[in-house]
Amino acid sequence: MLLTIIAGITVLSFLVIVHELGHFIISKKMGVKVREFGVGYPPRIFGVRFSPRFQFFWGKDPSEGKGGTIYSTNWIPFGGFNGIKGESGEDREDKDSFVHKKIWQRAVILFGGIGMNWIMAAVLIIIGFFIGLPQMVEGIIPSHAQVKDLKIQIISILKDSPAEKVGLKLGDIILNIDGEEFTQIKNLQDYVAQKIDVPMEVKLKRGPEIIIKEVAPQKLEEMERGGMGVGLIQTGVIRWPWYTCIWLGLKTTLYLTKEMGVGLYGLVKNLIIGEKISADLVGPVGIVALAGEMAHIGFIYLLQFTAIISLALAITNLLPFPAIDGGRLLFLAVEGVRGRPLNQNTENIIHNVGFLLLILLAVLVTFKDISRLGGGKILEFVQKR
Repeated sequence: MLLTIIAGITVLSFLVIVHELGHFIISKKMGVKVREFGVGYPPRIFGVRFSPRFQFFWGKDPSEGKGGTIYSTNWIPFGGFNGIKGESGEDREDKDSFVHKKIWQRAVILFGGIGMNWIMAAVLIIIGFFIGLPQMVEGIIPSHAQVKDLKIQIISILKDSPAEKVGLKLGDIILNIDGEEFTQIKNLQDYVAQKIDVPMEVKLKRGPEIIIKEVAPQKLEEMERGGMGVGLIQTGVIRWPWYTCIWLGLKTTLYLTKEMGVGLYGLVKNLIIGEKISADLVGPVGIVALAGEMAHIGFIYLLQFTAIISLALAITNLLPFPAIDGGRLLFLAVEGVRGRPLNQNTENIIHNVGFLLLILLAVLVTFKDISRLGGGKILEFVQKR
């Protein structure tokens, strides 16, 4: 439980800090003053300022906001933030204020966080290809790729089959049957076909657990011969040479961007027309739980999961919804068409209402997460190349 909480909070905090770092870097490049870049949320533990002179201080800023950017560590250990001058419409006449900058400059700053999350996802996926990613092994593997840790895994279970009755689950790894190990799916299926109505001892790996089940194969209508009633794939950890990892990582990130974009469009459409929302939708609690599961299974799985969540944050922030980057970009587009900005108070009210709606949605999804955590649902990532 403790590992789950630590892993989940670490993943989410890391990605929020990455997002804010994107805004921070571009703001600096565009000449916008960033009053504070904080890790965690206030109250402040300590802060450091490097200009006009080095300062280290506990708690309250002794200079009362004068001077360069404060780099702070804060008591609430979740995420991070930027204090960008003029982001709420103040200091409009100051040249180093966000609101004083041209529309395209403000748009680039807003895209900074989105872009940083996308880049981080790509970097993590590239690292994964270099370290070695768990993948389905099919066809001919290129000679320059290294394959290790081959295993046979369950990907489907027939209803009312022997496998379902004894509690086999999707994702289970078959280690051996009756003490005999198999490296090829066909050999395993041939062995099982000869054991109709004969109990077999099936040794499985489920996450970090080793489980033994007794299964008696049967002649099933869906199959031409006897079996347990499972669909199998062979998976392995495939490590690619460094000179192919960058291209594979970028290609995979683009593929996932397209797939997530289509999925998000479907989700928004269903919300608008009142259709049932997918059961796979998760909120903060669900993400924390999933991060914990990935941490238990292994570092490479946590790495993949972090990449996917980073990409999801990037795509979600593109939505033209108040209070997030996409909503602010929409207001910039309206300003460009009208030739002048909306009333700042009106815009702030709209963003505040949008923020409250997002909080409400997060609370509702969190209740849904909590109610189903005992079900053991794990989101599956199927990577196509």
